[in-house]
Amino acid sequence: NFVYTPNKLIVNDVTQLNPINVSQVVTPLSIEEITQHIKESQGPISIGGGRYCQGGQTAYLNSLHFDMRSFNKVINLDVENKEITVQTGITWRDIQQYIDQHHLSIKIMQTYANFTVGGSLSVNVHGRYVDEGPLVHSVKQIKLILANGETTLASPEENSDLFYAAIGGYGGIGVIAEATLALTNNTK
Repeated sequence: NFVYTPNKLIVNDVTQLNPINVSQVVTPLSIEEITQHIKESQGPISIGGGRYCQGGQTAYLNSLHFDMRSFNKVINLDVENKEITVQTGITWRDIQQYIDQHHLSIKIMQTYANFTVGGSLSVNVHGRYVDEGPLVHSVKQIKLILANGETTLASPEENSDLFYAAIGGYGGIGVIAEATLALTNNTK
């Protein structure tokens, strides 16, 4: 959802009501690329995934904008322990298709499967399953790239201040690059 016009890059959300001029759009494929761009940037940084967040939170004026949709690989699937580690540009639908063959399901997900994992975590979406609570309850760990380019792991137990600042933080403390999520058996 970005448009190039002479001397302008415009990023918009799904509503098309919030066009924002950014200085550069980067489509990273690796953590090293994200880190390099963060370290080289002198101005604001914004992060976009599926761009379903409505209200202009997707981009920031004159920012370096990370388009995370191509950063969408499965890093590891641990069938025995029922967990998956993914790059955060992946959609929930893509995760479910990947784990279907193992008769597993995403433990907690929001209503729409076309949202990206990173976007969902960044806005702290609610869960849709009765008795499971919000999405954050199924997040075992995240890998964050902070504003200084440092990469760190955070979970409810390790670096919990960073974990809870990133979940619902709209990218304010850094880029959520990877997430390890709890899975469950694929049953009704």
